[in-house]
Amino acid sequence: MRFKIFILLTLLISLAFMYNSQAYWPATIRENLPVATTDSLHERYPFALPYPDNSTLIVYNGGWLAGRYQIVDKYGQLKYAEPESVYPLMPYFNTNQLITIPDGEDGAIICWRINPGMNQFDYYAQKLDSQGNRLWGDSASLVLKTFLGGYIDISSDGNGGFFLAIDNDDDNIVAQHIDEMGNPLYGDSGRVVLAGPQLERFPKVTQDGSGGFYVVWDDWRPPYNIWGSLHMQRFDSEGNPMWSPRDGVFLCQSTLFHQIIPDGEGGFILHANPENPYYNNAKRVSPDGQVLWNRDHVSWYVWTDIFPGEPGFFYLGFLYGNESEGWGIYGQRMDIQGHTYWPTWGSGQVGAEFGYFSHLINGNSRAWHFRYPYFYSFNVFQYTENPLLHPKYLYIQALDLSGRKSYSDNGVLITMLDNSPDMLEVHHFGIAPSEDGGAVGVWCEEAGDNHFDIMAKRCNADGTLGGADPSRRPDEPTSQISGSLNGNIQYEIHRASVVKIELYNLLGQHAKTIKNSYQQPGSYTIHIDQSSLSSGIYFLRLHTPTGSHVAKMVVVR
Repeated sequence: MRFKIFILLTLLISLAFMYNSQAYWPATIRENLPVATTDSLHERYPFALPYPDNSTLIVYNGGWLAGRYQIVDKYGQLKYAEPESVYPLMPYFNTNQLITIPDGEDGAIICWRINPGMNQFDYYAQKLDSQGNRLWGDSASLVLKTFLGGYIDISSDGNGGFFLAIDNDDDNIVAQHIDEMGNPLYGDSGRVVLAGPQLERFPKVTQDGSGGFYVVWDDWRPPYNIWGSLHMQRFDSEGNPMWSPRDGVFLCQSTLFHQIIPDGEGGFILHANPENPYYNNAKRVSPDGQVLWNRDHVSWYVWTDIFPGEPGFFYLGFLYGNESEGWGIYGQRMDIQGHTYWPTWGSGQVGAEFGYFSHLINGNSRAWHFRYPYFYSFNVFQYTENPLLHPKYLYIQALDLSGRKSYSDNGVLITMLDNSPDMLEVHHFGIAPSEDGGAVGVWCEEAGDNHFDIMAKRCNADGTLGGADPSRRPDEPTSQISGSLNGNIQYEIHRASVVKIELYNLLGQHAKTIKNSYQQPGSYTIHIDQSSLSSGIYFLRLHTPTGSHVAKMVVVR
């Protein structure tokens, strides 16, 4: 019997220390950091955001477990033993259209939809603080109820909340404003901001800096009912249109894509390709709806993105080339007056080059991100001749404010992935630059049997692989149970976080959950009602993000 008790104690102690196991950023191209690799789940569509202290937030769709997230510190250690759920108390429905954006306060906002049945959707949102704590509750915030929705876009409101725009099956566009506390300000049905007689689709939304927002959408009203057009409208904080006509102002003719960002002075920047040429345009729209300037040939093709930069500037990332001559990854720096600062069409180069490959580029597997003073890219290429027989090469590169490469040639080769039944494809790239000049690349690996994993890799500012020196990692004090007497439990926590205290019997069976809530750092005492417990030895397990601690409790009748 004593031997069995010893084994149980060993297992419980091992369970406690498991949450502090060390893992570090791999330093060779053949090793990558597994972020989410559960065999039974379809873990895909990752988003990567820079987080405080050179850490990285990774949010992804976890299959039937839906939205999950993990934080990786600068040393490569995962904060959570198992990825956290964005809404642990909700039923598990089919989840899709998960989007993650910065909240402007060192945290993140996550929005997604679930399908509870009957071809209708409910839309939810969650906000994480800089430590990864869920601020809008374990059930998240319901932002749109029973909605026949389609395409969705979200944008920060600049005050800790966000705006949402969505098209629905009634050919209308609906908007919602969620405040910093997670409250939907337009009710759980949102506000119909456009109810035109023609088809309106693919709304893009951004803030106006004054409490309101802009929406730009595809519109097929005459005379654009064949090829379509882009229309725009500005709305006040109540969702009322501010421009005439109320059903939108014409912006340009048909486009294959459109993107908008705030210009920092109350208007917005449009990035699109009017009339579907190979090249793309940028326009600046003033707060009163006037197009202040239009610049063409600023980027190319549809594999492109726009990013806000330092005040007064924005950046474009794009691909350019063809199958016979090769492909390049390029960037462009522009100011809000419409001036370009890097090579442009007509100068002999289409932009500042991140890298050039005489082989196949996967346009759907690319990512860009700006963090002052560098514009970063993350992409994959593969030899066009028998690509199924050749590895995939993943590169990170960065351009400084003058458009000069930070790393030689095509950048830092962070990993090389062999083609095999266990590694069929890579997609949905994300890149999160660190304050120290390094960057983390995140991607989804698709294997056989419809299996997906989330992986990550870090390069340092000097182009080496790996993270911060683990030997210099400070020892963070772990939370612990300091006393247990007559059902009164004293414990200490050192970081504001969710605190969980669980009780197990001598056989290792879960008896009850004592505590599961958010607390500030400090010393606490909690009383355990022992009336339902039999005499004997029990074990208390305290778990916080800084670690776990197990203590013994004796019940005497």
